[in-house]
Amino acid sequence: KRQVHGGVLRRSMSRGIALLLHEVALEPLLPAFIEQKIIKVHHLLDLSPESRYTLFLDMGLTTDDMCKLTNVLNREEYNATQVCHPVHTWSSKQCLEWLEGLPAEVGVKLSEHSKADLDGRTLLMVLESSREMKEILGLETLEQRIVFEKHVKQLQPNLNLSFGTRGTLYNQNFLEAVRPLYDVHMGVENMSPFLYSLVRFFKPMKVLEIGAGYTTLFILQALADNYLELQNFGRLASVGECVCDGVNLRADVNQHNFHHIVSGVRGVLHCVDNLAHTHTTAHLVTETAKNLCLDSHLKVCVADAFEYLETLEHHEEMFDMMWIDMGAGPQMSRLFESSWKRLSGNGGIMVVHSTLTNTLMRTWLRETQRKFEQSMYVLPLLSFLEPHKRFQNSFSVFQKRDANYSGPIYSKYP
Repeated sequence: KRQVHGGVLRRSMSRGIALLLHEVALEPLLPAFIEQKIIKVHHLLDLSPESRYTLFLDMGLTTDDMCKLTNVLNREEYNATQVCHPVHTWSSKQCLEWLEGLPAEVGVKLSEHSKADLDGRTLLMVLESSREMKEILGLETLEQRIVFEKHVKQLQPNLNLSFGTRGTLYNQNFLEAVRPLYDVHMGVENMSPFLYSLVRFFKPMKVLEIGAGYTTLFILQALADNYLELQNFGRLASVGECVCDGVNLRADVNQHNFHHIVSGVRGVLHCVDNLAHTHTTAHLVTETAKNLCLDSHLKVCVADAFEYLETLEHHEEMFDMMWIDMGAGPQMSRLFESSWKRLSGNGGIMVVHSTLTNTLMRTWLRETQRKFEQSMYVLPLLSFLEPHKRFQNSFSVFQKRDANYSGPIYSKYP
């Protein structure tokens, strides 16, 4: 059953189907919809995706028409049901004011160390762990923790405190928020979760994305989740509890030039797009990032990728990771070489989209492999293919290791 928030959804769904078709320049389809008794937007939104697809097939819609309608319906539904999540957006000051205003019997006791890092996002993460509720909020008993959760839920009745895995990739709020940015032409429905996982594992601090859209939000969410994870890691280390079976889990990051990942600095995604692609959803990135409180990790540059890379020629800006999702065509070699110069030689990773099943990119890939065989850089290369798709179905991963690169060894056994 669809939730109704303040009547907004009712008003949106009562719109006539003619207005919706006008928005996507499909007015000639109106008689077919009327024949099927599809008069209002909600007549479509009430159908399951499978039933909607069957209906479109029966009506003889082309694949392009289906894509246009599906995208606009997704945005319609999301915009209508968007609900603000106040706790998620709280600053440290707002969070502390609310905590200090709770009744004394709740039992919240904050240390000075806890106060320094506690904002709304961190508070919601703390609620996932009984141990952190004890250590950070001073809630020693189960009864205290239950009462505290009730106070949070009074602020946000629809709040789900069970996020599953630590990190927000599988949070329903996130998935609903990014859905309007998806377009089937981009082929990144499986690419985006991969990029999220890669960023979470690799912990880059400076990421360059050429070609904005659906993937942008997954990278941003990974950077935000990394920031919270490393903050928590640092808190545990500061009280001597970052251990497993008596062994210190914390690596000597300073020794191997990884000190940036525990310095308390937020990772940043530098996102470059000229907004010229026919099916782009890049124009929705900034607003969606702000709605998800991810904008502190984002720097957007509306520009041609080649011009942007040229502006970096006289700077020392280096990136830990790059995601290249741009149809450069015959200029791919030039784009790769310009980007490669700005990739860190300390194991920096570059991911390039759609490299295997089109002759242009396959030829480029082979030439690049040959070229780097005699290079000063070690270039591990791995490519992946989605075998069920005809296009936008692959990617290749490169790693840049300069002559001085040396991966750390911490122990004899795994």
